Amino acid sequence: MHIASKPLFAVISLSIILLHGQGSLTAFQTQSACRLPARLTLNMPGQVRAISTAGNNLRVSAGLSAEITAELANETEFIVQSAPTCVDGLNWYEIETMDGVSGWTAEGVDDTYWLAPSAFCTDKQREANTHYSLDAASGTVFGGLVDMHYVSSRKSLLISSLPPSHDKGVTNMHPARLVYHWFNLDTQSVTSAGYPYADIVTPALTDQLGITDYVFGDKSSAFYSLHVSPQRDRILYFMHNPPIQDCAHGCYTARAWVANTDGSDATQVGDLILGDAGYVDWDWGSNGRIYLTMIYSDSSYGVVEICDDGNCFNLSQETFPFQYAYPRVSPNGQYLTVVDQGNDIFLSGKQRLYQPDTRSWFDLPLDAWIAPAVWADDGQTIYYLAFVDDEIVLATTALADLSHADILTNDLGTSFGANWDIAPDLGMVFIGLPYYGLNIRCAQT
Repeated sequence: MHIASKPLFAVISLSIILLHGQGSLTAFQTQSACRLPARLTLNMPGQVRAISTAGNNLRVSAGLSAEITAELANETEFIVQSAPTCVDGLNWYEIETMDGVSGWTAEGVDDTYWLAPSAFCTDKQREANTHYSLDAASGTVFGGLVDMHYVSSRKSLLISSLPPSHDKGVTNMHPARLVYHWFNLDTQSVTSAGYPYADIVTPALTDQLGITDYVFGDKSSAFYSLHVSPQRDRILYFMHNPPIQDCAHGCYTARAWVANTDGSDATQVGDLILGDAGYVDWDWGSNGRIYLTMIYSDSSYGVVEICDDGNCFNLSQETFPFQYAYPRVSPNGQYLTVVDQGNDIFLSGKQRLYQPDTRSWFDLPLDAWIAPAVWADDGQTIYYLAFVDDEIVLATTALADLSHADILTNDLGTSFGANWDIAPDLGMVFIGLPYYGLNIRCAQT
């Protein structure tokens, strides 16, 4: 990387760098501290910036005296393997290129960067079957991860995390107390965001409803909680029955209510028996139905159907077979996917497609992992986690051919309780492991 000679403040030494790309010697003065802010992050992609005809030297260790082993050509892509280390007035990183070449290289000097963050899952990264494991070492937003959701209009993930000082052993927290960030997948920038339902889920509303437990948004796995419809016009919430203070050994029943977002027009729509309610999804626009998973006292699962007007409250023994979980409604409300978990809720089951209007059932081709499906925006394609040859894979099936599935990526390595999402437009899969981190995998497009 060519560096023009210029004096710097706090000069302590004069070093010589041999530039293989131009075959010349260039001298510059180094400083005792690294004043150029580091921009690269552990476990994320980067690239050599195309600012000259020369490349960037790769060394066996950090520092100008370390042996040079190779030169990184401009536009070389790599994955960062270490936090920045300040040596000889420069920030150094251990990196590994897409070709598997490893070493240390410097980030830049003065006001000039030689390295830059890269977008995730470029063609070269995809060809190298690259994946990324972001945890606390990559930033507190990942180390305290609670949930994430891809927003295509921003090419970003909306990430919710525990506050940095909070105990990671806590299993539930009111989401208004969580920390929200936008994580841009092109630039790697992390910017602050607010709780999406702060204007709805106010202390006045929760006090009015008598809700004292944890409050979530339109999709949630929190038990006895409040949920906001995707159109942000209605809420679903649960009340302990009997009141929690009357339960010596815990409550196993609850009453379900729906209301306007200001708490008005509240209607009790049914009772949940011997279980908790979670994994909610909505079909509010066309049919006014809500689907949620019941977890019964024997740890079995079942899907419950609720109607906005209170005219239906169908327990799983009335509408759906037991052992169904993870409902996900198609964008047009015409279909519902659920996971049939059989007799063991910790093993893979069958992803099934349900058509409410005709009460028809269809099996998708592959065994499903224990997680909800994701629908494409146009409602014509179903993405789901499947279990194939002892690996968890990302599969996709089109409504036009329910007998066929394509596998988009192998060996996702997810676990029970993980949440996930997909960016079909970017060819990326996100696996969120609560309180541990975020895995990003490159999928076929």
